[in-house]
Amino acid sequence: MKNQVSQEQKNIFAENLNRLIQENNQTQADIVNYFSLTASTVSDWCNAKKYPKVDKMQMLANYFRVKKSDLTAQKRSYEEIIEEFKNNFQEIQDNSD
Repeated sequence: MKNQVSQEQKNIFAENLNRLIQENNQTQADIVNYFSLTASTVSDWCNAKKYPKVDKMQMLANYFRVKKSDLTAQKRSYEEIIEEFKNNFQEIQDNSD
């Protein structure tokens, strides 16, 4: 039986892959050319249509010099972290009055 990957997992992977591509000043074409993949495969990953197999996932992690979890785990933006910090700080201030 084939393991099914949820759409949420595909979305998280796509978001992380796109972020890494952008942060490293790369393009989908760079990934295609470096690994001799098809453009449709990389496009499908970036658009959350498909999820890579484990070997391709490790290959991408190595390429970007990150852990596989940096591709598969949901990441919060700095803005989200700062907003949460501000809210928590405000709540502490409000409770101390």
